[in-house]
Amino acid sequence: MTPTHVALIALLSFPVPWKHAGPTGAPDRVDGWTLRVQADRFTGAHTCRLWRGGIDYQRQALVFHLPASIDTAGAVYRIDGGPAVPAASDEPELAALGFALHDDDLDNPSGGLVRIPSHRLTAAEAVKIEAAPGRRPVKFRISGLTAALAAARQAGCAEADFKPVHGARR
Repeated sequence: MTPTHVALIALLSFPVPWKHAGPTGAPDRVDGWTLRVQADRFTGAHTCRLWRGGIDYQRQALVFHLPASIDTAGAVYRIDGGPAVPAASDEPELAALGFALHDDDLDNPSGGLVRIPSHRLTAAEAVKIEAAPGRRPVKFRISGLTAALAAARQAGCAEADFKPVHGARR
C-alpha cells in the first residue's frame, strides 16, 4: 500500500462535517403499544411515534383508523362499555388541538378516521366505534396507553414531537 492510499483511507475514516447525521432509534414495546423515538444526531430534535394496531397517538388524541372508504362522519364510540358518544361532539376540542377535521375527498371527507381526545381514555381498556348507524362496531384495545405515554415522555418526547404513523392521513 502506498502512502497515498494510507492517507486516503485515513481521511475517509474521519467524520465528514457537512454530512447530516440521520435519525436513530429502534421501536420499543410498552404494554402492547409500540413507541419509536428518533433523535436527530445533528439537530437534537425528536420525532416520536406511538401506535397499536390501527391506532396512533397525535396532538393529545388517539386517531383510530378504519378503512378509508368508510364514512365516519356519523360515528359513535363507547369507552369501556360506557354511554355512546357522538364523535362529532369532540370536533371543537380536536380543532383546538390542530386537527383538520375533514379530508379533501368530497365523497368521504372523514377518510375513515375517528379521533378521541386522550384525556377521555387514560384509564380505559377498550373503545368500540360504530362508524355509521347499523354498522357493526369495531373494538380497539387501548389498555396500557398511560404507561406508553409515560415511557414516551421519559424518552424525551414532548407533545409537538408526536407524528402520524399510519400513512399521510390525519
